[in-house]
Amino acid sequence: MFAYLPPATEEVVNDTCKATTGSKKFLTLEGYANAFPGFSQYLRSVSENNLRSKLREGIISFVRFEGIMNNRFKKGDDSYQRMKRATLNSPTIVTDTPPQAFIDELQAAIGKVITAYNDTELNDAWKLINTETGNIAERAEREKQDNINYAFERFSKIFTKVVKQDNGEKMTGIIAAANFEGMPFGQNEAEKAKRKAQYADLFSLD
Repeated sequence: MFAYLPPATEEVVNDTCKATTGSKKFLTLEGYANAFPGFSQYLRSVSENNLRSKLREGIISFVRFEGIMNNRFKKGDDSYQRMKRATLNSPTIVTDTPPQAFIDELQAAIGKVITAYNDTELNDAWKLINTETGNIAERAEREKQDNINYAFERFSKIFTKVVKQDNGEKMTGIIAAANFEGMPFGQNEAEKAKRKAQYADLFSLD
């Protein structure tokens, strides 16, 4: 199943990534993996068309989705779908580019957006959101994870407040200039072959 999550709210992303009944998740693992090229295409399209509110919402939903899949949001909560290294570094049904490549591309651009606004509260939240924890059975790591979860919960409000200061101008310009890969339907065969060769070695598994 193909998942095209943006511009879902954080609550919808949470629900979509959780078990519906028992241990059965809302989508197949392949469906969740397909969401990453979907985010890439969506954010590219709305930034190029200067749809600033949709871009802001898409970034917020991506941050939550990526945090869930990489087990940084509510680590230890087994009701959420997570992705392992093999899935993150393998081609999806819709493209030969692995999810991790889309994640790296999107994270780098969003990081540039946050740096451009240079807001202390937003910088701190972004740093926490991208922090890894160890064994959360240990008190110190569990407390760190609680702080990470709190940063995830507050990211939407902080990000929205900050980017509205210039009506999202910096955000839109940076994301549009990033020229995200997006979905493969806009690529010719030569471009597809180049992308496939580029990631074949970079993300090969041991």
